[in-house]
Amino acid sequence: ESIERYLVDSMNFSEHKARQIARDSKGSLAALLWMIGSGPIAVPRWATRKDATTHASLMLAGSWIGNNKNDAQIIEKLTQKDYRDIETLLQSALLPDGPWIHQGVEWLCASKDFVWSQLEQKITETMLQDFHEIVIDVVGEIDPSLELKPSERYMAPMLGKVRKYSSSLQKGFVDSLARLAIVRTDGQGWADKIIRSLLDPKHPDAHSRWLSLVDVYSELAEAAPGIFLDSLDAILSQNPKFFFPDAFDKTDIFGPTSAHVYLLWALERLAWQHEYFTRVLAILAKLAENSPEANSGNNPINSLVTILLPWRPQHNEKMSDAAQALEVLHRSSPDIAWEVAAELLPASYGVTSSNPKPEYRGEVNESKVTVNEYWEFIRSVVEKMVVWADSNSKRLAGLVKAYPELQKGWDELGEMITTLLEKTNVDSWDDKDKVIVKNSIDNLISHHREFEDAGCLL
Repeated sequence: ESIERYLVDSMNFSEHKARQIARDSKGSLAALLWMIGSGPIAVPRWATRKDATTHASLMLAGSWIGNNKNDAQIIEKLTQKDYRDIETLLQSALLPDGPWIHQGVEWLCASKDFVWSQLEQKITETMLQDFHEIVIDVVGEIDPSLELKPSERYMAPMLGKVRKYSSSLQKGFVDSLARLAIVRTDGQGWADKIIRSLLDPKHPDAHSRWLSLVDVYSELAEAAPGIFLDSLDAILSQNPKFFFPDAFDKTDIFGPTSAHVYLLWALERLAWQHEYFTRVLAILAKLAENSPEANSGNNPINSLVTILLPWRPQHNEKMSDAAQALEVLHRSSPDIAWEVAAELLPASYGVTSSNPKPEYRGEVNESKVTVNEYWEFIRSVVEKMVVWADSNSKRLAGLVKAYPELQKGWDELGEMITTLLEKTNVDSWDDKDKVIVKNSIDNLISHHREFEDAGCLL
């Protein structure tokens, strides 16, 4: 934490970037200096010696478990060398003399940003072809625990239902996919090709593979956003409820985290990228339409709200553009757009949570929203809701409930609601609809009488 604070306060790094640097330096001063550009300017020896190409191959793996024989075989295939020779090389290039860390049985590459900047030019076309094949094999491995019931999967290790390759190796490869896409001029093409194969909705085991990849959705999404969203659309068109089996079953306290939670985190991360903002909102709305009733915060509606919440927006759009995105959302998902809009209106109190931020690409703009921007956003939302409400009794009741805070914040907004109520023709309504609106007005008046000194003009 002290390193993060120093990077923010003394070196003007953003808090997000400071956390990344502190994490990737793995506690090494040498690695830290590499990452902040304060180390020796000369190219390190391990990046110039004849074995630099082997280091580049190992960099593509990123991390692995040394005593996992399947991991070791993959490292041999990637480097075209015997694993015993690889371990000898790694021992000679441990921090601070090289970029490698040995923690227990795990090998890790430290300061990946710096290492990639030194070694990416050593990656050959042949290495990338091998990398493609290996990633499909390792990352695309079907999780044997899927053969068990969700409530039994916590027992998978005891029942022998475990993967051949370690999670360390899988995540190392996925991290490298994202870095490859950003660092090399031809990298995005390779990342797209590999991730298209991994997520292919027409693959015979597509559903099992998607469920096996849940804990790397975010990295895959950031590595190849367009491919990820295209494949996701195709999966949802096959089965709109694919990500929600037993998602909110509260009796299953030992079961795994539902796939939809990982998917929401991935989409929340992509929402920070301008070119995918509107599309992410549309997919979240589609998920919300097919989501079971949620009792937890990890649901598509909550993701939409936390992204758009005007007093703490979690996107990089102009506030006016974010408000307009609600209009776009309404065209395809009117009920979801209304529910989200209602949650964005002022309330006497509110809480929210931080969404995941991009790890590899794009800057996060967390600038403060001005009072004027906030109320202009709310005005735009209320204008839309007045039109969308039409003569729907439940929607009108919702606007009545929101009236006090709107009137208190900007009386013109309260007048929009009273004008709508005055103009609404209730002659065609049945008694049920009339009671819904009447009860909402009665509740408002009762609350006002109880708290007359609260300062709200009714």
